[in-house]
Amino acid sequence: MSISIALYTRRPVEKFTLFSHRANDSEQFNLSFYGMKLIYTGVGCSEIYLGKLYGSSVTGKKGRVVVCKIAYDECLTHHVETEATFYEGKLRYLQGIHVPVCHGYFSGDTPEGPKACLVLDYCCEPIQDTFSELSLSFKKAILKSALAIHDAGVATHDWAERNVLDYHGYPMIIDFDEARPHECKRKMPVVEGELSPRCADFGCSEIFRLVKKLRLWKPNQIRYLGAYHPIGLVVDPHDLAEKAPQSMPSEQAYKEAIKAIAEHENTCYPEEINVRKAATTEETQVALMETAPFAMNDAKDDGKEEDEVGEDDGIMDEKRTIPVCRKSETLYLYTWNVLFASIGD
Repeated sequence: MSISIALYTRRPVEKFTLFSHRANDSEQFNLSFYGMKLIYTGVGCSEIYLGKLYGSSVTGKKGRVVVCKIAYDECLTHHVETEATFYEGKLRYLQGIHVPVCHGYFSGDTPEGPKACLVLDYCCEPIQDTFSELSLSFKKAILKSALAIHDAGVATHDWAERNVLDYHGYPMIIDFDEARPHECKRKMPVVEGELSPRCADFGCSEIFRLVKKLRLWKPNQIRYLGAYHPIGLVVDPHDLAEKAPQSMPSEQAYKEAIKAIAEHENTCYPEEINVRKAATTEETQVALMETAPFAMNDAKDDGKEEDEVGEDDGIMDEKRTIPVCRKSETLYLYTWNVLFASIGD
């Protein structure tokens, strides 16, 4: 089988013929590709053209919209051949579901030198958002594709937004020129919303990194004063404040801890924040205050309103004197404490 290529973006129009690398294709269809638009120029001598494919049972009389990835030197033709080997081998049964349909790999000598091309179905454009900004449903679909690719025995080694196409609301994964055979060693399922395990405990570093990029797990650490600490310290800001440099005043360390916890929650738990805001009425605030673990240090006994506790009032910690929480802080910290009750120990 051969493919006749005409690149109408060139002046004059460039035409050449390449041949299938499979010996048993000799009696099959001869294809024609008409490249109408250059959509990507790679590093080195490689280009991707958008156009129409004719000449096979799947193209029909009207042709089929495809992309043709063309390499112009020996090094890059090897990469394209490697990619074709995966499409036609381990990824064969994922075509049209998680990866584009492959119409063949072709190579040969031309008057301009050796060339090779890979022809794939056109599956729309790469996603525009970063992995972390995608909808939850699309994130889960990307993960499903990644797991299917790994279960087929392939690691891409190049999970980037440019290699995920938005095909009518579903991801299609492309660019396997750096892929390698892979036996996935993951030891546990990915459960959205759970705290991130350690990479060694999860077992597969590539899927682990992808899930982190997708932010399907919650961080198992909190950033405080430029360093990362175990997430369990968010249960009580006094504990987090103990990680501050000893040269920092206790009150400032405590305020920085409150700030770090708030930033962590805003970033990692926006849905929980919205639910909590909607559910927290004046009555529930009072109820929370009555059971909050952060007592107001006998403020009522002094005949003062709770909101009037002075900034200089404090409780003695074993290592630092930490200011007492005011009412708004107490409510915040208690609800955070409830959220992380399961890791309080």
